[in-house]
Amino acid sequence: AKFGAGFALLVLDLTRRVCRADPNLKARFVSCLFGMMSSPSPGVAYEAAWTLVSLTTAPTAVRAAASTFAGLVSSQGDNNVKLIILERLNALKKNHAKVVQEVLMDILRALNSPNLEICEKTLEVAMDLVTPRNILEVVTLLKKEVVRTQETDMDKAAEYRKVLIRSIHQCATRFPDVAEGVVHVLMEFLDTDGALDVVLFVRAIVEQYEDLRPGLLRKLMDSLGLIASPSVLSVALWIIGQYARSADEVAEAFECITEATGDAPFDDSAAPAAAAEAAEAEAEAGAAAGPVTSTRTRVLADGTYATESVVTEAAVPAAALAAPGDAFLRRQLIAGEPFLAACVAASLTKLVLRALELHGDAAPQVKGMQVKALLILCGVALVNPAAEGAAAA
Repeated sequence: AKFGAGFALLVLDLTRRVCRADPNLKARFVSCLFGMMSSPSPGVAYEAAWTLVSLTTAPTAVRAAASTFAGLVSSQGDNNVKLIILERLNALKKNHAKVVQEVLMDILRALNSPNLEICEKTLEVAMDLVTPRNILEVVTLLKKEVVRTQETDMDKAAEYRKVLIRSIHQCATRFPDVAEGVVHVLMEFLDTDGALDVVLFVRAIVEQYEDLRPGLLRKLMDSLGLIASPSVLSVALWIIGQYARSADEVAEAFECITEATGDAPFDDSAAPAAAAEAAEAEAEAGAAAGPVTSTRTRVLADGTYATESVVTEAAVPAAALAAPGDAFLRRQLIAGEPFLAACVAASLTKLVLRALELHGDAAPQVKGMQVKALLILCGVALVNPAAEGAAAA
């Protein structure tokens, strides 16, 4: 420190050269390198740590170097420097994973960086260092980070949330004890950009841990009306139809799905009341639906100008046939979403067949489920031909 960072870097370079020429001299420089790692200069501390682990593989030396790297990665502001240090930690963990595990929580402090690449690299390094001893701390930190992505206006929050969800999924797969503690938290994000990763995680947990199924199914059914993505909704419907096994679960699942689909039909005749309400609302607002007139100026062949009026009829999209308060699932069925319609049909069929196994075909509730499911399936089957005919016209 007395002679400055430049002189210290020269000493470190000389140390590497001398030890390369005569390996028997390594022990003479170890104590000096330990002292240099506490230098106020980040460059000197980094070079000293790197030099130390290149000279010796003793656990004490590796632990000190890893601690130095972890402190630097969370304190440095330059993203390129952070990436270089993370690469050093990544290389260090390959041969000294048990030692680097001791500074895992210090490494995870780098998640405070607003740079997505830094966060991804940090999680890449950290996931291989998770053990039964630190899993609870790691998962608690990751849950806080997931919540932070929704509470703050950070850049690329959706992408970062997906990375965090995948990391939590990886932790829960390796350590079943934490699955119950994280899956309910993640299910709060079924209506966000990372919902597909969440529902896939839920599917894996439901399949792997049978004792968690009742609570997760109930939570998923409660969240079905909040989902606003066809792909996420398809997976959720499959989970409900596949894993609802008891009589109460089957009845609750059937009611949940049919409530979201609404009653058939799902074609143009599905929403006469909705159309009337919409027209009445527009009339009250002084903007009743009707032809749209637009004018433009054209240049004629003789060089004179003329005004041309064009009258166009306003088109009504298929999804607009649904009432404003309808569930997202019903709006998608009316719009003619074929894959989602197939998922609805498959889930309802599974639930009806399971009810037949549980109660028999003479039970009144089973007959009611059969009739209602058939009406919905017939209504769904009529939507796509109607949509194709409209497209051909």
